[in-house]
Amino acid sequence: MLVVLRRSSIKGVVRGPSSKSVAQRLILASLLCSQGRCMLDRVMMSDDVDASLRFVRAFGVQVEQIGDRVVLEVPEEVNPRTSVVDLGDSGTTYRIALGLAATFDREIVLECGKTMRNRPVEDLVAALKRLGAKVRYLERNGYPPVAVKGPIRGGKVEIPGKISSQFISALVYAGARSIDGIEIHVKPPVVSKAYIRLTVNILRLLGADVELEDLEDEGLIIYSYPRELKSFEIEIPADYALSAYLFAIAGLAGEEIAIYGFNPAMNPVDREIIRLLREMNLRIKDLGESVYVSESDRPEPVEVSLRDNPDLVMPLVAVAVYARGVTVIKDVWHLAYKESNRLRQISECVSKFGGAIEVRSDRDIVVHGVERTVPAEIELPDDHRIAMMCSVLGLNTEGETRLRNAECVKKSWPTYWNDLKRLGAEVKIVK
Repeated sequence: MLVVLRRSSIKGVVRGPSSKSVAQRLILASLLCSQGRCMLDRVMMSDDVDASLRFVRAFGVQVEQIGDRVVLEVPEEVNPRTSVVDLGDSGTTYRIALGLAATFDREIVLECGKTMRNRPVEDLVAALKRLGAKVRYLERNGYPPVAVKGPIRGGKVEIPGKISSQFISALVYAGARSIDGIEIHVKPPVVSKAYIRLTVNILRLLGADVELEDLEDEGLIIYSYPRELKSFEIEIPADYALSAYLFAIAGLAGEEIAIYGFNPAMNPVDREIIRLLREMNLRIKDLGESVYVSESDRPEPVEVSLRDNPDLVMPLVAVAVYARGVTVIKDVWHLAYKESNRLRQISECVSKFGGAIEVRSDRDIVVHGVERTVPAEIELPDDHRIAMMCSVLGLNTEGETRLRNAECVKKSWPTYWNDLKRLGAEVKIVK
């Protein structure tokens, strides 16, 4: 798909895109629930969410979709109904699924797509093996696809925290379905702590026996013990990191937008973006369930560590491109292990728009603000957040920007381009 963008503003009132992180965790948690019905409202059916649904179906959960409601019927016996399940390119699904699959006494092959084949799972596999699981790499050591067989009994296990929070979330889920429970020692540095807390808080909301101790510079200790969870009916809240692209477009290109549907109590992950954008001089108001953004003056630069909020790097970079000075985004080495090597892709894409950007020591991004950008023609990687970052730049650039492979946004926000059009942006979609 080709998308053509011209400088334009957005205006209106819209519900923010639903959090795929929350939806995925709840869908996967259905395998820990007692027999019965679980219901999710306001689900955005992205590729990642669909991958989570495929996984639970493989264990006997019946799935019914009615509009944006998903109904999960959990059987009396949750067991693998197939020997192979394809989880596409969903990192969250794949890694948590790997932890869950290790609790069943039957080998199951976890297939995946091409980008997931380049995303490491070695630290997680090593931890699961120490807990008693049998895991085989099917193509390349350290990377999916894998075959896994349990059941793991439990015990104490150490795992590095520097690559992905999803490894830790996987062990938390595994502990909730293990025989004796798991004591997880996460060695520093620990990235994306907010997502680990999200996993713990969601499972505790459903009745799990999970506790987290944050030892700051000494890492984390998480205790996850077996317990059958209760069924649930939950509305999926809006996502701050995805909504940040709308915040950035409205602040840079003009007009005003109101975005609602947030639930800071359930999902505070990446709410930090509001404080950061306000510090950068964007006119943004946070009223809890709603956020208002209006046309702002030229942004001011910031210096910030986003070790715990890697999904905020792309929208923050898009704003920093136009700042009155140098913005430094520190401690984001783990961007190299995402859907693409985002350290490289951010630099390449911003440079094509005429932005001045550099990556220092493979961990810090330095953006030298410019007054204006130039239109670009970009073949996007299979990375939804890189595409959305480029959309912010394209909608704030005079002339015609052309983005190819723009359908990659379906991983998290399938209606993104049409939603921009509905808000008044000049977006032409060529299929």
